[in-house]
Amino acid sequence: MDRTVHSVAVELVVRVPINASGSLVDGARGVLERVEVVEAVDEPQVRGIEPGLNDIEVELRTDLEIAVGDRGEDTALVRRRLETGVGVLTVDRLELHRSDPEPPIAVRETEGSDR
Repeated sequence: MDRTVHSVAVELVVRVPINASGSLVDGARGVLERVEVVEAVDEPQVRGIEPGLNDIEVELRTDLEIAVGDRGEDTALVRRRLETGVGVLTVDRLELHRSDPEPPIAVRETEGSDR
């Protein structure tokens, strides 16, 4: 099956292991990068944390590049695929970025040159 990559804005909660290497943001990025449908994670912003015994629940806002089938899956399916990722607890908000077609380029013609 061919897959299409879509850009989405998400707010979600992930579980980062206490012993994850790097910063909390690095750990959260690692959790998201291991989710099968995630192609890229762009600048996660930590919105809140909840420490636990073996992990830290991290509330994030970020943009993701998501690979889904080419049949035009809706946001509900994308949300379900994200939520099935190991370490993803909840997906609170998911919004597909709609790319506008490029505006036409205006070409200005000159009537003559005065050189």
